[in-house]
Amino acid sequence: MTYADPATGRTRSPILTATATVRWWVLLTIGIAWLVFGMMVLQFDLTSARSIALVTGLMLIVAAFSQLADVAAARGHRVVHAVLAGILFTGGLIALVWPDPTFLALARLIAWLLLFKGCANIVVALLLYGSGALWWLLLGLGAVEIVVAFWAAGVPSRSATLLVLWVGLTALTKGVADIVLAFGIRTWERAPAGP
Repeated sequence: MTYADPATGRTRSPILTATATVRWWVLLTIGIAWLVFGMMVLQFDLTSARSIALVTGLMLIVAAFSQLADVAAARGHRVVHAVLAGILFTGGLIALVWPDPTFLALARLIAWLLLFKGCANIVVALLLYGSGALWWLLLGLGAVEIVVAFWAAGVPSRSATLLVLWVGLTALTKGVADIVLAFGIRTWERAPAGP
């Protein structure tokens, strides 16, 4: 499904419509920052509960600010992005204030978060099906998040590895998605006007 831009008459996908107020280079910069952050996290030797909790808390707070940027860009789902930003920020603060929770509690929290996020991504992907947009990327990401959620819930003894991987891989996938979206917006902005 595509939408017509009232100002130019050009058609675009719902994702590009939702992010029309964001300049492509801003998303590109944010995507590159997510990639750098993800690579840094995956290279750290995090073995203590405190360091894992601190990195997880920082990741959740960065993700909350990213969701707040989505609130400014989104037209129809601002409340969802705002609620998710609040949940992520609260989780990040809890991880920073009490950095010594057990690995089991963190793994289960991350498992539930991944389950809900994966389900949300699949629903959005199915809503975007047939639009020619990035629905397939969201569908794949949602499926991976759900599989990892069940793996995390079933194997809590590997929670340290899970948390490091979750923080790093989430940052990397967010970076790739933002970069792809940035170039989609850039392509649409440079396309000639017309039906």
